[in-house]
Amino acid sequence: MIFLLSLCVTLPCLGQSADVELQKLVDIVKSLRGGSAAFAEATAVLASDPAWTPMNELRAADASAECRASDKVPGFRLNKLLAASEQAQRFETSTGNMLNGEDARFNYSLFERGIKAGATAVYTLRGREGAQTFVILPYDGGSGSFAATISCGGVPFEVKEYTDGSLVFTGNVASGQPLTLSIANTSGRNISFAILNHNSRR
Repeated sequence: MIFLLSLCVTLPCLGQSADVELQKLVDIVKSLRGGSAAFAEATAVLASDPAWTPMNELRAADASAECRASDKVPGFRLNKLLAASEQAQRFETSTGNMLNGEDARFNYSLFERGIKAGATAVYTLRGREGAQTFVILPYDGGSGSFAATISCGGVPFEVKEYTDGSLVFTGNVASGQPLTLSIANTSGRNISFAILNHNSRR
């Protein structure tokens, strides 16, 4: 029971946060380092959780900064997990609209992106409002392997760095304002990053 055991450990990057849902999602992502058994357990858990949606609107301004599938970068396989969970999920849209982090029905979104060695990926995120928490979790990059910033209207979010390599950003967004997320891979290798967001809308 790799995944269930992982939930018993409070993740350093969120500490004693009262955000139980975000803590659970981060725990799920970290559990994916445990292989196929953890993947199956995580799929079952996410499939019964109505709070999240994939952050599949995430597109870098310069697509060449991101890794392709052919680059075969080691990662969490998070996007595959999200797709598998959605197929077994409790809700499905009849409109055919793509669910993503801009969808007002969801407060939590997450996705994985691979960024090439030495490259910087810049993302513009919309549909966020009120208090925000972002977690940037590298698959195998420790401290010093990347740098990230999040800003809204030129005002940077507060950030805390943790020994597991994760960064946690907090800030506020007025309705209609876009966010800018920048991740610079300062290492000499391609790295995959999980990006998680709690969009409070208040």
